[in-house]
Amino acid sequence: MNPSDLCFRRPIMACTLMAAISCAVSACDKPGQAPTDRQQIVERCSSLIAQNQLKEGAACLQPFETETTADAQTASAQFQLGQLYESGRGVQADPDHALRLYRSAEKLRPQAPDVADRAAKSATQLINRMRQAEEP
Repeated sequence: MNPSDLCFRRPIMACTLMAAISCAVSACDKPGQAPTDRQQIVERCSSLIAQNQLKEGAACLQPFETETTADAQTASAQFQLGQLYESGRGVQADPDHALRLYRSAEKLRPQAPDVADRAAKSATQLINRMRQAEEP
């Protein structure tokens, strides 16, 4: 069954989400994909999160979790996903996973220095909170 066939059986929002995920995945598979397309995908994911559609936003960002393209969109998506895992909003809280995502975004400093700075700061704060939680 073609994923677009499911749209006839689902509400419009689910179809939009499916399209966003499909676009995100297909953009990852095409190294020559225009950055503006990837940027639009990340902006769409961010918009879902801003509208408190947290599970949908997290699902939209997840294809970027293992992304190998070193660009600002990957850094932004990984940083946002890290925030969701840290807070447990839209996904099950997992501070270790959040830390890994922050570190991945931080490695993309040449492509996204601002995002890398925020990711480094968030990682440091998270590590400090985790250490404080371990103290008796």
